[in-house]
Amino acid sequence: MNKIELVIFDMDGVLTDTISSWKYIHEYFGCSNERSVDEYLKGKIDDMEFIKRDATLWKEDGKPITRDRLVDILSDIPLMRGAEQCINALKEKTYIL
Repeated sequence: MNKIELVIFDMDGVLTDTISSWKYIHEYFGCSNERSVDEYLKGKIDDMEFIKRDATLWKEDGKPITRDRLVDILSDIPLMRGAEQCINALKEKTYIL
């Protein structure tokens, strides 16, 4: 029998109470990525180009945001009920998360 060593979660709607963390960030900065979404869905751009375009939209005081600032913004998204307890229980059992 295989022993479980690693647990992986999706964030949006599983650990965090939001449908889309990307949408949350765009709303936070008051911008839209609809054009990029359309081009991505039509296969005109790949994942990396889509991400790069999104990141160029996220600015404060006219400057691109840092990774730390992005983490700070995302930390404001409320957790799903029981998510923190679940994570803590898995950590106590020494699972890799």
